[in-house]
Amino acid sequence: MIYNYICFSKKPKKAIICLHGWTGNEFSMEPVAKAMNFPFTAWIMPRAPYTIKSKINDKRGENYSWSSKSVRKENSPQKKDIIKSIFMLNECLKVLKDKSFKEKDIFILGFSQGAILGLWFTINQKFSMGGCISISGGLDKPKSFIENILNSNMTPILLLHGSKDVLIPLSESKNTLKILKHYGFMVELHTFQTGHKVPLTAKHIIWEFLYEKG
Repeated sequence: MIYNYICFSKKPKKAIICLHGWTGNEFSMEPVAKAMNFPFTAWIMPRAPYTIKSKINDKRGENYSWSSKSVRKENSPQKKDIIKSIFMLNECLKVLKDKSFKEKDIFILGFSQGAILGLWFTINQKFSMGGCISISGGLDKPKSFIENILNSNMTPILLLHGSKDVLIPLSESKNTLKILKHYGFMVELHTFQTGHKVPLTAKHIIWEFLYEKG
């Protein structure tokens, strides 16, 4: 597993598994972690395991994806298409547990495709974590798909989305809010006047989610 690890305290209290978007890598979300600059917080940022061809970031080199196929079709992602990512997320949990973090103090924060995977992984676990933060993503799926992967509804979920997002529209987070509430999740949605990006103005909302609700 290739990952980037940043810690803003000698004795961190919370840990964030931070998942980049499609074509990103283990350094893509580092500026976000540094901009947030949360004290007492550690960030582990893995590189997605599937190499893909894309013209978006060709100058940078290889591009990475959390799935070998699309994650936005009606009944995807399928487990067989993200098996390497599931393994990697479990490895992240092991790394953090070895650093003495408990499950209740571990959060998943994902952007775009990383947000979709983070939500999929979160509701598929039999145990609960500190929380899941979905930014410009969502899990806008039929109830039959959710029921097929649902193992727990105890992990709190925070949805953040830009109202001007044209890549993944706000409606996907709104539909995610509706369906997760149907299954008893503690879930909330906050919107921002931004496009497909991490809204740094959400810093105080994320901090509150980590340390006051988590």
